[in-house]
Amino acid sequence: ERPAEITDIFDINQFHNEFINIPAIYTVLEHARRAKLGLNQKDYAQQCARLFENFSKVAADHPCAMFPQAFTAEDIQTLSEQNNSITDLYSRAMTAKDGVNQGAAIILMSEDKARALGIDAAQFIYPIAGSETQELTLPYREDLGGSVAMTAAYEAVFEAANLTMDDITCMDLYSCFPIAVFAACEALKIKADDPRRLTVTGGLPFFGGAGNNYALHGIVNVITKLRKEAQGYGLVGANGGLLSKHCIGLYALTPPPSGWQEADKAALTAKVNVQNTPAVVQHADGRAQIESYSVEYNR
Repeated sequence: ERPAEITDIFDINQFHNEFINIPAIYTVLEHARRAKLGLNQKDYAQQCARLFENFSKVAADHPCAMFPQAFTAEDIQTLSEQNNSITDLYSRAMTAKDGVNQGAAIILMSEDKARALGIDAAQFIYPIAGSETQELTLPYREDLGGSVAMTAAYEAVFEAANLTMDDITCMDLYSCFPIAVFAACEALKIKADDPRRLTVTGGLPFFGGAGNNYALHGIVNVITKLRKEAQGYGLVGANGGLLSKHCIGLYALTPPPSGWQEADKAALTAKVNVQNTPAVVQHADGRAQIESYSVEYNR
């Protein structure tokens, strides 16, 4: 249990009510990561734009994408009436598009039932392992520019499945904002231009979506790709809140030898809670160092 005074000082629900601009808060996280990397704002914005250029190329070929167009990094970064500033770092093209209707469905059944229904065994896809955990609230994180919880969740799911990232042939990493993808890449120890591509949909800025339903599209599309390629393993990562909630799933063409494996939630929580948590006070007193910031724009 976390100390009672943490709840007294910082109420996350009140925080959401008072600071409802989620892009502005994610920009705070981005600038913290930028400072850690020693990049100026222009170079970091270019890094974000290059990341999402690759996502838009996938969306351009997806029949269900809301914005099926291949944007260049320059397109993504260049401001215009259609691509206005959301924050001092994000253009509209760098952010999730939550004003998009979405629907997806998965039918989960036993292997015996699938065979009884006459479903071709070549179409079988098995969920083999999953993990779920939650990050500390913002003031208590040791690093605003990353996520201890996300890293723990990815490590745990691979350990549960007895696999490594080298086994993965396709993936969909949650992409509400650039840092969600960068943090996942750092957790997985892969590069942002990994040849396997980081998305099978085109991501939230181009395929569309936010909230938990987008991850269902990630699962559906990873399953579809595994069936088409008939080899390998699929990975889907989901993120919620302020780089807060993390759920990871692994999928395969063959059943896991020991059945479905779920990472130990208590062990994951313990890993998250071991962070070098800063001391938090009710009122500022004395000298301080600014860790990060953001500037919010209207149209």
